[in-house]
Amino acid sequence: MRIPSSSAPAVAVTVRAVLRARRPDRVAGPALRLPRVRPGVARAALVVACAVVLLDVAAALAGSLLLRDPPLPGLGNRAENVAAIALPRDGAFRFAVLGDPEERPSVTHALLHQAAAAGADFAVITGDIADRCAAVDFAHFLWNWSELGADARPTFTAIGNHDKRGADTALFARFFGPEWFSFVHGRVLFLFVNDNDPADAARCEEFVRGELAAHAGQFDRTALVMHKPAIDYLKKGRVVRGTQTGAWIERAFGGRPPDLVLAGHYHGYVRRQAGDTLHLVTGGGGGNLQGPNERYHMILVDVLPGEIRDSTVPLDGWPPLRGKLEWPLAVSAWPLLYGTPARTGATLVLTLALVTAAWALRRRPRAAGG
Repeated sequence: MRIPSSSAPAVAVTVRAVLRARRPDRVAGPALRLPRVRPGVARAALVVACAVVLLDVAAALAGSLLLRDPPLPGLGNRAENVAAIALPRDGAFRFAVLGDPEERPSVTHALLHQAAAAGADFAVITGDIADRCAAVDFAHFLWNWSELGADARPTFTAIGNHDKRGADTALFARFFGPEWFSFVHGRVLFLFVNDNDPADAARCEEFVRGELAAHAGQFDRTALVMHKPAIDYLKKGRVVRGTQTGAWIERAFGGRPPDLVLAGHYHGYVRRQAGDTLHLVTGGGGGNLQGPNERYHMILVDVLPGEIRDSTVPLDGWPPLRGKLEWPLAVSAWPLLYGTPARTGATLVLTLALVTAAWALRRRPRAAGG
C-alpha cells in the first residue's frame, strides 16, 4: 500500500514511538519508571526476598506441625491420668521430677525419654511450663510431650509464676487441669498448690488441711509439689528467703511435716534436709540456668516401703539443637506472622509485593556507563 507523502511525518513519529516502547530500558509513562540499580544490589534484594519467603514458609509449617491442642491423654492434673499410673511393685515405685521447661521444652522432652528408660512410672513438673502464659507456648509444650510416643508417662504439674497472668489461671487450667490438685499413689499423698504469690499462703494452708482430712487413712507419707522453694537459696547472687514465704507449710501440716517438698523456680538444683522433710529444688528442665555450675537435669525419686531415695540425673549429651530452631519459629514467628486472619493476610500481601519488586529490579539492566 502506498502512503501519501503528506502523511509521512506522522508515520515517522509513530514508528519512533513504537521502537521506544520496545526498548527494554524504557517504560511507557514516567509514573511506572523503575530506578536503575547496580546488578549487585538487585541480586541482594532478590536474596533478601527469598529469605523472607523461607521464613514465612518455615513459620507456617512450624505453626501447623509443632503445636497441639489440649487436652492430651496422659498429660495434666486429671483423675484419668492418675488411674493410668502403673501399680506399685512390692510397695515400691519410681517417679521423675523436672522443673522450668520454659523456652526449651525439647530439653524436658529428652529428659522424659531418659526417665522412661530408667523405669519411672510417672513424672512431676514443678512449674513454669512455658516462658510466658500464652496458648501458643503451652501448645508447643504439648507437641513436645506428644512426641514421646511409647515413652510417655502420666505427667502432672504445679503452676509456675510464668504459667499465669496475674491471678488469672484459666489458660493453665485449660491445658493442664486445676492448679489445686491431689492424688494418692502407693500410700503417698501428692499435693499440688499454687504458692506463687505471698497472698496465696492462706489458701495453700487451707487446701492442704482439707486434703489431709479428706484422705485420712489412705496415706502414710506426703509429697508437696509447688513452684517456689520453701528454703533459703542463692539465685543470681541474691539470697531468696524461701523459709519466710513457705512458713505456712508448718502450720498446714501441724505436727506431721511433709516427707517431700518438690519445687522449682531456681534454674538449678538444691537438696536440703530440714528436720523430717527433704526439700528438692529442681529447675533444670530447659530454662536458662542460673548458677555457674548448674546443668540440665531431672531427679529420680524411689519410694520404698521403709525409705525414700533420690538421685540426680543429668541430661544425656548436649541440649537438642532442634529446640533452638523450633521454639523461635513456632512460638515467636508463627503468632507474629499468622496469629490472626489480619496478620496472615498482611504477611501474604507484603511477601508477594517484596518478591515482585525484587524480581523486577533483578531483571532491570544497568544503564550503560552507569
